Amino acid sequence: MSLKIEPGLLEENNGIKVSTSMTQGERKRIQTEADTRSIFVSNVNRDIAPDNIEEHFGECGFIERITVVSDTHHRDLAHAYIEFDSIESMTRALALNKSEFGGKVITVAKKRTNIHSHKKFSTTTRKQANKET
Repeated sequence: MSLKIEPGLLEENNGIKVSTSMTQGERKRIQTEADTRSIFVSNVNRDIAPDNIEEHFGECGFIERITVVSDTHHRDLAHAYIEFDSIESMTRALALNKSEFGGKVITVAKKRTNIHSHKKFSTTTRKQANKET
């Protein structure tokens, strides 16, 4: 079974229209811009619902997206990424660092932009290295 994507526009969960022909550079630019409005929250109780997170951080400004990720090393912990509609809202959220949330003291920091490491060898270099051995 194969999936065929029709040319044109796709609508992401956050309502932003994304072109299927968008270049990698354009996608990176959009992600980097979103990261400037986002925070990382650690030490979140795993049982906390996104609605509770929205309630805790909602005073800071309009929340575009909440992503909760379970901590694989600690069964009762998770962390969250929260994307706001503005840098001002994100800045207000940083003031909630070391606040109590769901029975735990949370850490709030600016979200960093993921920079994927480059492959050590290209496919061509690997083929050449294999031929030499």
